[in-house]
This record gives sequence, C-alpha cells and structure tokens, in this order.
Amino acid sequence: MLRKRKLREVFTNHTKPLYPWMKNLSSKVYQYAFINLGEAFKRFFQGLGKRPRFKKKGKSDSFTIDNCGKPIELNGWNHKLPFIGMVKTYEQE
Repeated sequence: MLRKRKLREVFTNHTKPLYPWMKNLSSKVYQYAFINLGEAFKRFFQGLGKRPRFKKKGKSDSFTIDNCGKPIELNGWNHKLPFIGMVKTYEQE
C-alpha cells in the first residue's frame, strides 16, 4: 500500500509543473488509473494473470470518471461529462 501512495506522490509532484492543464480534470481519473494499475500488478504477483502491458495511444482509448454526484447528460452519441464537457462516443462492433 505504501508503494502505491509513493507512486501517486511522485506522479503528482512530477506532472503538476509540467502539465498545468491536468489540474482542470477530475482527480478521480488519476485515482482510478492507479487503482487499476495496482489491481493488475496484484493479480500478476498472485499468478492470476500476465504482467500488465503499457498500451500506446490509439483509436480505442478509454478512462474511468466519477460523476461526483453531478448528472451526466446522455444524448445519443454525445454526452456531457462533468469537468470535461461534451464528448462523442461510439460502439465498437
């Protein structure tokens, strides 16, 4: 648990000066990313899965967001997310 906390601190201290635009996003985006990374390594060390792969940016990028109690407006393929604004989505066949 201490390692995950230290990794988050290093990430935060490194990214704040370099990428000021990241302050505009919800902190939950990063928290969920670290939670998912921790779970992936936990499963790897328990022998339940392969080593986590780091994936490049591409066509099917995704992330997790918490609505923080604010409503999400759903309108066909366009959705209004809190803190981000309008985003377009699509279903993969």
